[in-house]
Amino acid sequence: MRIISKILLLTAVMIVSLCITCFAKLPSNQTSLGGITLFQPISDVLKVYGTPTYFDNSKIEYGTPTTVIIGKTSEWTINEGSGGSKTPIVGIIRVTANNGFATPAGVTVGMDTAVLYKVYGHPDRLMNKKSTPYNIPKRNDYDTLYIYYGPAGHNFAFFVRNEKIIEICLGLGIGALG
Repeated sequence: MRIISKILLLTAVMIVSLCITCFAKLPSNQTSLGGITLFQPISDVLKVYGTPTYFDNSKIEYGTPTTVIIGKTSEWTINEGSGGSKTPIVGIIRVTANNGFATPAGVTVGMDTAVLYKVYGHPDRLMNKKSTPYNIPKRNDYDTLYIYYGPAGHNFAFFVRNEKIIEICLGLGIGALG
């Protein structure tokens, strides 16, 4: 009986290790967009990008995201910091045009999907519009969604139409199995 328990424990540890490896494809230094990282204080972002086109900071409260828009093609949501912090932080980053915002690997909106395979390999999830999970920002003009998992749930979603990237989204848990 003792041998069987050890074998089962070893098997479970190996399976969990394999799953963690499979779902943390992107290294942490590859999970930013336009130089912005998740949980970065919004004050740091504003120092770099300046005054946003739209920023309503009257509604910032924990769990209630507020949208900040730079121009017409970049936006991020901010939340009140966790752990008692009142510092507004970045929660989701979305880019809908080739406006200078790129992943650390240089991927931008407008590129062919072949670049995703070249830079990141096969996606962790590849979905069509009908199979898109609830935790993906909604849009109706894409064919396929490429999702790449990063560490700590910092995931990329690439919205694609006609083999071209039309939006890049970086967020916590985006596209996670659930």
